[in-house]
Amino acid sequence: MKILDVLKGNYLQQIVSFWLSPKRIPWLIVAGVLIRLLGFLSDGHNHDFEHFEHWASRLAECGFQEIYKVQGSRFFCDYPPLYLYVLWGMGNLFNFLDISIFSSTFDLSLKGFSLVFETVLLGFFWKITRHKTWFFFLVLNPVILLNAYFWGQVDLIFGGILLMAVITLIQNRFVYAALLAGLALSMKSQMLLFVPLFGIIYLLKGNGKMWGQKSLGILAAIAGFIIPSIPYLFHENPMISFEPHYTASGRYPYIAMNAMNIWWALFADFSLKVQLLFPSGETEIFGFISRKNLAFLCFAPIYGAILFWCVKFRKSLSPEFIIKMFAVLSISYFMWLPEMHERYSFPFFIFAPGIIFAFKKEWLFYFAFTGIHVFNLLWAWGEQTHFTQEWFFNYGRMIAAIHFILWCAYFYETYKTLASAKTNTQVNLSLGK
Repeated sequence: MKILDVLKGNYLQQIVSFWLSPKRIPWLIVAGVLIRLLGFLSDGHNHDFEHFEHWASRLAECGFQEIYKVQGSRFFCDYPPLYLYVLWGMGNLFNFLDISIFSSTFDLSLKGFSLVFETVLLGFFWKITRHKTWFFFLVLNPVILLNAYFWGQVDLIFGGILLMAVITLIQNRFVYAALLAGLALSMKSQMLLFVPLFGIIYLLKGNGKMWGQKSLGILAAIAGFIIPSIPYLFHENPMISFEPHYTASGRYPYIAMNAMNIWWALFADFSLKVQLLFPSGETEIFGFISRKNLAFLCFAPIYGAILFWCVKFRKSLSPEFIIKMFAVLSISYFMWLPEMHERYSFPFFIFAPGIIFAFKKEWLFYFAFTGIHVFNLLWAWGEQTHFTQEWFFNYGRMIAAIHFILWCAYFYETYKTLASAKTNTQVNLSLGK
């Protein structure tokens, strides 16, 4: 086995090609489904499921307008409204069938909804892209499996909507892309991080004849964002369903929450962790600037660079380039912004498989980040049973430091690739199927 072939991913491509032959694809899908069903045996992340159960019960009993009223409670609702429709439907169904919402059956039903959603998503994805390699890694990605089916999180739903928004944007289907972006914003406040990048590509893509579609798309985005909030517009506080967005920053007074990024490597504290607390974001560094403000200050030029690259290569916004920018942003905000949870880099693992062979060493970073994120999720799962040994806690800080070094290499590799392009067309790579 030649080292150069390993670095170029040639052997990996052979393995992927072997499993993506027409005879083996059905077996690939069966394996993906079986692994997902194994996740149903897990009781999930109990803390989050408790929130979903209480929200579903409140929605079924009191209706939409009451869900945001309970403030200060452990189970106050901090989700935008779109996913609440799922909980409302599930809650009413369980009440109708006289099955307790506060049960493992309800939790399994939410995982079942994610499985149905992902099946439909992958069906649409395959229909409009035919991208076998991307499909392969989406089906077998351990981050997706652990996050969505063993933890039972909703990142898969948000990530799926965002993915389809970006793909339709790449295809210049501006109305669909904007509508999906609006729905993604109504799904999770995390979409706010992608709005500037999505918006600048939306404005730069296409030609002058497409401004009619883009204008309709802007209206579609507004509709996708506003329509799920209609039940709340008649509330005594009509803006109550939008509060999760403008309170997203500052909701938690922590610099990092089990997120193995640079701030966890620097500031994680075992004495806080055993109390299920996290390092403060308000603590001042050298009496000059708070950790939180330092994080924003560090992230600003990084995001600025990503947006600048989009403007610089505006004449050649190839599929690979666009996907790369979303992947780089996903792992970068996780690494630098305050208040990051362990799950917030999830979109990276949705986008990165699409360019795994398009850029030099991309697949090496993909697998390295995957391994670290899986470790991060498993490590964070221990918070429910407390950490009893400091040496294991410190392993998390070591991994966070390694994660940061890898991010530096990944960002530099991206910069080097783009800086070496003498013309815009040099980043217009063919999107391998």
